[in-house]
Order: sequence, then C-alpha cells, then structure tokens
Amino acid sequence: KGLLLCVFISLAFIAIQLVLTHVVSKESDQHLDKDFGPPETKASYLTSTIDELLQHSEASSASLRTIINSLKNHTPPGLHGEEITDIEGETKRCESYGFKYAGRRTRRRVFYGSNIADDSWHTIAAHAMESFGLYHTVALVESNVTHMRTPRNLRFKADSLNVRAMQSGIFGPTTDVFVDQYIDTGKPINTTGDPYGLINEDLQRELVLERWIKQGMTTDDLGLIGDVDEIFSRDFLLAAMTCDVPQFRTGQDCKKPKLAPKTLIFEMAPDCITEGRHWYHPDMISGECIDGVGDSNTHPQAERVMGVGFRFKGYGRENDDYQHLPINSTMFPLFKPSDIRIKEGLEFISKRGSHSAFHLHNYFRSTKDIRHKYRTYTHGYHGHHGSEKKVPLGEFHEDLDLAVRCFTNRKDGHLPYARKKGGFDSIDGLLQPLAFQNEEYRKQRFEEMKQEILKDEAVYSSFEGTYEQ
Repeated sequence: KGLLLCVFISLAFIAIQLVLTHVVSKESDQHLDKDFGPPETKASYLTSTIDELLQHSEASSASLRTIINSLKNHTPPGLHGEEITDIEGETKRCESYGFKYAGRRTRRRVFYGSNIADDSWHTIAAHAMESFGLYHTVALVESNVTHMRTPRNLRFKADSLNVRAMQSGIFGPTTDVFVDQYIDTGKPINTTGDPYGLINEDLQRELVLERWIKQGMTTDDLGLIGDVDEIFSRDFLLAAMTCDVPQFRTGQDCKKPKLAPKTLIFEMAPDCITEGRHWYHPDMISGECIDGVGDSNTHPQAERVMGVGFRFKGYGRENDDYQHLPINSTMFPLFKPSDIRIKEGLEFISKRGSHSAFHLHNYFRSTKDIRHKYRTYTHGYHGHHGSEKKVPLGEFHEDLDLAVRCFTNRKDGHLPYARKKGGFDSIDGLLQPLAFQNEEYRKQRFEEMKQEILKDEAVYSSFEGTYEQ
C-alpha cells in the first residue's frame, strides 16, 4: 500500500507540473458573456474605463494621458465594414501594393496574436487606433518570466484595469480581446536546436494559436503574428483583407506563404525615425497554412524544438531545407506561430516602394524601463554575475544611440544608420500612424524622453564609442 501511495503521489505531482508549465487563464473568457446593451452603453463603458485608466500609474505622463484619452472618441477615417462596397477605392488600394481586386464581396477576417509584457500604453493605444474595427480576435499572452526566464509580475491579470481597458472596445466594438497567461514553473527546458534562445517566446506564442482555434479560425482567415509595437498600417490591413493576394489564394503548398511589410522604425518618439533601414515584422499568413487550421493530412509534419519552436534541419528551417521530406514533395509543413514570426519564405510588401507598417521601437515610459528590457529579455546585456551593466544608454545598442542623438540633437557620426532629417514631417504624404497625427502628443513625447535621456546621462554619462558596420 505504501508503494502504491508513493506511485500515486509521484504521478499526481508530475501531472500538476505539466499543468503548471502551461497555464491559460480561463477567466479571460468571461468578457464574452458580458452584455453591454445598446451602442451608447458600450461607449459609456469604454469612456468610464479609460477615465479610470487615466487616473492610474500606467498613465504617468502627459503624453500617455493624451494618447490614452484619444481612445475615448477615436474614429478612424472610413469605418470599413465586412461588406465591400467601394469597388473603385478598393481597386486603387490593391494596385498601390501590386495586387489586384478580383471581385471579393466580403473581407477576410484577421486574427491577431502577440506576447505582451512591459509594453507601454503608447504602443497598445497606437495599435488599437490603427486597427480599430478590423481585427476579429486579439489574442495576447503574458508570462510570469521574461524570455531570459527572469521572474516578473503579471500586469494583465483577469479583470485587472489593464485587461478591462483592452476589452472595453478600444480595438473596435465587435473585436474579441483575450489576455491568456503562460506560467513558467522553472523546470529545465531543452533548447537543443534553438540557436537564438527564443524557445520561451515560442512556448508563450503557442497559446495564441490555441486561442485562434477556439475562436473559430478557418482556412479563409488571416493570422497575424507580431509584437505589440509592430503595427501594420490600416491601409495595408484593408488591402490584405480585400485584394487578390497570391499567398492567400486557396490551394497553397505552404512553402513560402508569408507576407511581411517594409516597416518604418520610430525610435522612442515620432520625430526620431531611422533612415536607410527598415524592420520586417509583423508577419501575416493564410489560415490554410496554419497548424491546427490547415489540412494536416495533406501537409507533412515538421520536427521542432519542444514541438513548438524552430524547425529542425531538413524540415524547412531554411527556404529549401527539406531533405527529410519525401523526394519531389509538393506540399510542405504547416506553420506554427514560431514559423510565422521567424521562418524564411516570405514576400516583402511595400506601398509604391515605401513602407506599409510601423515599428514603435523602445516606446517605454522611462529609460529605467528601457534598461530593464535590455537586461532581462533576449537583448540581455549583463554585467558580472547577471547584475546591471552600468554603461551609457547608447552603448546597449546602436538603435538606442540613434535615439539619444535624436533627442540631444547630436550628430549621427559613427552610426551605421542615420535618422531622417525633418523627423515626423519627413514622412508627410506617406503612411503615418493615426495616433501620431496628434501634434500635441508628438511634442509631449519628445520633450519627456529628452528629459529622461538627460537625467540618465547625468548618472551613466554619454556614449562616444563606435559600432562595427
């Protein structure tokens, strides 16, 4: 009996560990049952929730209060419904991205997914404003550790003010917003085959896929994976939902099914824009090529790190790396969120040669938050024994050095990429984040971060080194 009891306890312990390694907060489903009544009641709930957020420490600066307050009455130009009615306008939009309009009468649904952690309300609000009313589902996942497994406190617990604000209608009156939790219990993780140390990120993103499937994603829908600060322009989202895009046609072999944008980089503020280098996220793919949605009987399985991460060599880790598939294969493995984020096999999309998305890079509330990011996430930069490396902010990364020089009006000098002359005005006539068209917000954000930089330099000094090109 004693032996049987020990076996039972051991099995129970193992079961508990398996559950705790991968936990989804069931409470995040509760908002689906809320009935806010008529539209005016929904608007009232949004306004009262945002007013509450404005009194919280999350809205700790003038620029944050300005952009958060904008959420109460944000109406993007042209509230586009599911039905496609402006054929001439849609045809012109499609042509501007190199696509054609082929007579589609209803828009594709878009399912968005991202990890979330210390992202400020600068990025959350800007993202919500840009995509307002276009996402079917927003699936966010928060973890109790950083990507380097540094413990952190959860900001987006079920029914917290942050979650209530995101579910209040800021993404649109019919968009379902979820924040699920991935709980890391500290058990050993097998990183074999993971060259970039991203397996924690991949494990977390797998919950996005689970949420999409629960929300009824189909092969005609689109999956969008990115970080919260990586935002497709509203114009491109509408094109993707409407146009005849080769990667979204039925009958995909799923070898190269991704679309990625030419992404304009804003460093810390709207007036600090990187010249000569673009980012290449977020990433978009048809549901037909998504694991768990597409046809698993037609597409072979790929072996991966811990079943969710990087593909092993021979299964499409690189574009033509398929030696472990049958010779002359015409169908290729379906994509996990890790593939959508990182894998090759994509086409870059621009609008007449210019950008089609935005990266609001390092849009944190303070330099303290920025230093925490570079110390504890995949950009980790430690001193001895994991302590903070007490160096000038610009020494952490050339992107930060560019921002510092932008705020202090120093010459770019040694930087491999300069900043755009003229700041935000230099992109006049091109796609701009809707949130940045508020001049008061732009001025507030610039002045706040300038003062943050000057205070940081008083402690850590300024960086005068060089970077290898």
